[in-house]
Amino acid sequence: MNENNNPQESTGGKNKTQFSHLHTHSHYSLLDGLAKIDDLVSRAKELGMESLALTDHGNLYGAIEFYKKAKAAGIKPILGLEAYIAPGNCRDKNSQLSDKYYHLILLCKNNIGWKNLIKLVTAAHLEGFYYKPRMDKNLLRQHSDGLIALSGCLSGEIARLLLKQKFEEARTTALEYQEIFGKGNFFLEIGHHPAIKETEKIKENLIRLSKETGIPLAATQDIHYLKPEDSEYHDILLAVQTGNKVGDADRLTLKEDDFSMRSPEQMAEIFKDLPEAIENAVKISEQCEVKLELGKTLLPKFSLPNGENSNSYLRKLVEEKIRGRYGNLTRTHLNNISARDMSQFPQDQEATTKVCLLHTEEESTQVLRKLAISRAGCGDFLVPPRCSCVAAASAAASLPRLADTRKSLATRAGDIIEMGSSISKLFG
Repeated sequence: MNENNNPQESTGGKNKTQFSHLHTHSHYSLLDGLAKIDDLVSRAKELGMESLALTDHGNLYGAIEFYKKAKAAGIKPILGLEAYIAPGNCRDKNSQLSDKYYHLILLCKNNIGWKNLIKLVTAAHLEGFYYKPRMDKNLLRQHSDGLIALSGCLSGEIARLLLKQKFEEARTTALEYQEIFGKGNFFLEIGHHPAIKETEKIKENLIRLSKETGIPLAATQDIHYLKPEDSEYHDILLAVQTGNKVGDADRLTLKEDDFSMRSPEQMAEIFKDLPEAIENAVKISEQCEVKLELGKTLLPKFSLPNGENSNSYLRKLVEEKIRGRYGNLTRTHLNNISARDMSQFPQDQEATTKVCLLHTEEESTQVLRKLAISRAGCGDFLVPPRCSCVAAASAAASLPRLADTRKSLATRAGDIIEMGSSISKLFG
């Protein structure tokens, strides 16, 4: 064991236990996680942790908030989620299946992994949603770069197979996940919740599976609330989720055991017989490093024909498509457009596109101002700040028919953005 991977490092003559929680739910795990982002970060800081993962159920709603607040607190944020994995094709919606989805922890090693995780979550919501936003193994194969996976809790596919005493199938499945993510990027997740009999039932088989396949173990706590005394409130939350009463006997509950944020020392003591599981959790946290550029506008880049820049190609598209919508519009007609005429246009976008045919910024600004004033009475805004050129281009580029026009665009996209900003100031 090298020094960097030792879960205890010497600090000022004292041994400081290292551990990172890799399975953590916030209130963005809707009606399941109790703790808010601020509280999770503060508690991790209080317990002396240097890193923390956020793995909410099927979504990344809290990822950016968590990233910013963890960074501000001096804690390394590990971005991830607890994914729902369909047993087959995520697009198939088979109500006859007893297992409609399994759980799998996905963690981002780097920015490539972050981008892939976004793609996976998007596909899960738009293509695989059935009870839950599901992805499948084919999707995982396509977007596995930069990701580390843990086998999940009792609802993971491997755990379910072990509970059914299907050890060989569990082995095959574990090796399949290792093949998907690559050796060293897939771990068998092991928790310690002895009051939940199913956890203890599969513990020895998880250890055996790790030894026989060489897939390492990683210790987790599956955090759902901050402190042990929060268990009662979390139980009420789960009752709301399932539509049960707290006193109902046969309902989903975690009150039998502790799912709070345990300290590194507690985790080391719990897994003293499996120190490698603690070490691997630290190793995983050390591998994960996502750097996000926040506050920067990110726009897609489109390929352009040879010899064209964005402004010239925008002009070309508008010139080609505008004719079919408006026919032989002349400059004289446009100059005569009044606020009353504009108020009769069915769409603001249509009027904005007409303005694009004007030759000078001064003329364009004058007509846009008239239109803005005519719209102000009914509470509609013609041009959101910095968006007028987008509205104009969008309207023009979508027009199907061709005809003649006498005038071409003379106002550049940048000028129209400037006009939009000026008009927006009219409304404070």
